[in-house]
Amino acid sequence: MTVDVRDTNLQHVKRNISILLFSALFIAGASFNQPVDYDNTSSRYFLLSAIVDHGTFNIDVDEKGTVDKSLFNGHYYSNKAVGAPFLGAPVYWCLRHLPYLNESTHISPVSKYVVRVFTTTLPFALLGVVMFRIACRIGATPIRALLMVIAYGFGTIALVHATLFSGHQMAASFAFFSFALVLQQAENGLKRNELIQSIRFFVAGLFAGFAAITDFPAIIIAFFLAIYVCSTRQPVRYSLMFSLGGLICAILLVWYNIKCFGSPVSLSYSHLSLEKFRDEASGGLFGIHLPRLSTMTALLFSPARGIFIIMPVLVLSFSGIWAMIAGKQHRREIFLIIAICLAYLVFNSGYCGWHGGWTFGPRYLVPMLPFLVFTIAFGRWNYFLFLLYFLLSAFQILSAVAGMPHTPEDIRNPLIEIIIPCMGQGYLAQNAGMLLKLPGLLSIVPIMALMGLLIFIALRNAKVISDHEPESASKFSKLILYPWILVVVCLLAFTKTEPENIIHAYRWRLLCHAGWTIKAPELLKASECERVLAGEANR
Repeated sequence: MTVDVRDTNLQHVKRNISILLFSALFIAGASFNQPVDYDNTSSRYFLLSAIVDHGTFNIDVDEKGTVDKSLFNGHYYSNKAVGAPFLGAPVYWCLRHLPYLNESTHISPVSKYVVRVFTTTLPFALLGVVMFRIACRIGATPIRALLMVIAYGFGTIALVHATLFSGHQMAASFAFFSFALVLQQAENGLKRNELIQSIRFFVAGLFAGFAAITDFPAIIIAFFLAIYVCSTRQPVRYSLMFSLGGLICAILLVWYNIKCFGSPVSLSYSHLSLEKFRDEASGGLFGIHLPRLSTMTALLFSPARGIFIIMPVLVLSFSGIWAMIAGKQHRREIFLIIAICLAYLVFNSGYCGWHGGWTFGPRYLVPMLPFLVFTIAFGRWNYFLFLLYFLLSAFQILSAVAGMPHTPEDIRNPLIEIIIPCMGQGYLAQNAGMLLKLPGLLSIVPIMALMGLLIFIALRNAKVISDHEPESASKFSKLILYPWILVVVCLLAFTKTEPENIIHAYRWRLLCHAGWTIKAPELLKASECERVLAGEANR
């Protein structure tokens, strides 16, 4: 048997690129830790602690620490999806049995960090590798597949949520793992052992189901993946195995609902304890109404929540979508991606809490992002254009990661009005550079340098094995894409929150939460800030 030396070398280089990619993404997520837990993450941590520390699902011990809770039969429960705490339970159980962590009955900051890294950051880093390998497998050149992953890992809010125990990024990772498994099996056809094929479809269904119980809107992805599985012309038994995997996760959720709320179909959102949340969820289906054009516009084009303003590199996805449709070879995959993205936008634009509360960017859209970004690998764009869009995206994303991702929904321009000013006041996420006793922004430099080095080496490897490149951006694309950069810059420069005292009041609140000393003379007095924020809460 003749061994193809070139093919062997190609696989070796791709393996090296995968290792470098994983390392860069893992370092990016694991090197930062937010000093303050807000309700979205603390509610999940409280359920995790209840399971491991107290052997129960109720969070009565910690319920005063969050507004994200449900009330049923005199007990408080987390109102969040259960996937993240369930996945974190084995990790936390192991930590609790270490000698130096078993003294307290309450989850420690160290335990929170370790759990988050294992359950959220680690899958995020693996996701980058999977996206790279699958893109190469179906025709993308290694250099473009690598740049696509770099755009995803450092130019979208996926990185923000890779540093948080929020569940959104966890759902994104497992949903795409499911897609990758099914796509790989569809590419293989019937070449492999039937038992292995069946197991892989089962695992794909398990991943899709887990994504759905980790972030409930991810049921949209699970639904379209089920349709996609049926469209691959695989034997019916494989579709049944996929369904069986998803059914196991559904049974897990049903069991949790019965234990906590007395009914298999009674979700935590049916028993919200806070009156404001309860009133919002009472309309429509758990607060989901018909989509609103104003909300859709904000989700696409606002500096606070707009995906094409906060993450302008996503604009390159349109080129990839068009190329995949025109190419005909992978039309099933591109129609799946389009369906997922449109369905998520429609859902989010009709949801009562569409803004996601105190967050940077549209957090409810996080699970769809790997699918949308994936198309970039197949688009017609030149490297200079990619670099411009990526730098504009990465600057915003890395600012939120290194600074503060918890920006109030009332703020119209979070990057300029909250994140950068608070970083100037000294509000930085805890990071690995601080272990070296480096002060302020200087602590971020070694992290950025290490990530940059790993990416540079990966790019050099990918360039060597990329034999041919698709045509660069068309003239029409350039006429649209270059001006859009100016639009993004202008919106970031001129969008303002009115009245201005709201901005100062929120800065004061956020800095106080983190325990930072307030030095800026323009900040209002504490009493005035409280009055302003009280007025906003009653508005």
